[in-house]
Amino acid sequence: MRNLAAEPERNKKLVLTMNEKLNALIDEEIEKDIGQILPKVQCVDWATRKIHP
Repeated sequence: MRNLAAEPERNKKLVLTMNEKLNALIDEEIEKDIGQILPKVQCVDWATRKIHP
């Protein structure tokens, strides 16, 4: 196993490509992630609107 983050510039294209593939699979299998599989908890909204890096 190799840590691709150890050399970010060298592995940038590979990481971005793999991220696109993962996102496509998630979109296909899960569709919109609105927390529908998480437990129902009163006053908790599991939906993620935007993640800021």
